[in-house]
Amino acid sequence: MFDDLNAHFHEHLVPLYVRHREIREKAKAGLSRDLQAATATANALYHFREHLPQSHAMSRAKVAAQCPDHDLVGDIANVSKHAELTRGVPKVSHAQSVCEIIVLTEFSDDKGIFTDARKLVTVKLDDGTERDVFDILTNVINFWGQQLALWGVLKDYNLFPSQPGRSIQDRNALGSR
Repeated sequence: MFDDLNAHFHEHLVPLYVRHREIREKAKAGLSRDLQAATATANALYHFREHLPQSHAMSRAKVAAQCPDHDLVGDIANVSKHAELTRGVPKVSHAQSVCEIIVLTEFSDDKGIFTDARKLVTVKLDDGTERDVFDILTNVINFWGQQLALWGVLKDYNLFPSQPGRSIQDRNALGSR
């Protein structure tokens, strides 16, 4: 399918991740676009280790020891496929725990009113903790990129920021008032 790990990473994983980020940053909501992009990215990131050659093979436990969010990506991928996880000790057992939400914020100070609307895909873990799936996916793609650079598969790797362009710009605009 792909010529090598470098091609698989750059032609499959990175485009899925970037597509999810772009969809996340668009104002348009509905039709579960964000949820579909997030779960497609989770599936690809989780199954990437199955493409590793024997010389770099890593078990799920070994990957999770170095990148705990990989286990969570695995649970998200699995609940998106199976709806409910009943084996092992997943951190997320039900597909309903992964959802799209819109967060509306209104902040008022002496300069006026600031409003913001964001779309997020969140996951509610079985322990009650709630996380932004984008942050989880960012941690995992950065883990794989750094791992490939360590192995010499990639010349180098520049980390994806956990908060893409629009979010950083919004924070900077708010801070400069």
